[in-house]
Amino acid sequence: MASPSKRPTFDQAFVQAVGAECRTDKTTHHGYVRFCPLFLAPLRRCKTLAIVEIGYGEGKSLPFSHLLIPTRACVLPGS
Repeated sequence: MASPSKRPTFDQAFVQAVGAECRTDKTTHHGYVRFCPLFLAPLRRCKTLAIVEIGYGEGKSLPFSHLLIPTRACVLPGS
């Protein structure tokens, strides 16, 4: 997978590839592929952004979110 700093084209194919790499069901079962490019692409330009992951489950969506929108830190409750 390309480094987030290289800013690959943020399209459905990119989101699908990141989902497959992270083995999350966000891109298969939940269909995030349709919505991520539209709603999340503009957030990639934000210098200060915090994302709260609700419903941690197996933890596969954390790396998925981080690759889509690189953030400086990820804090989990209780860690």
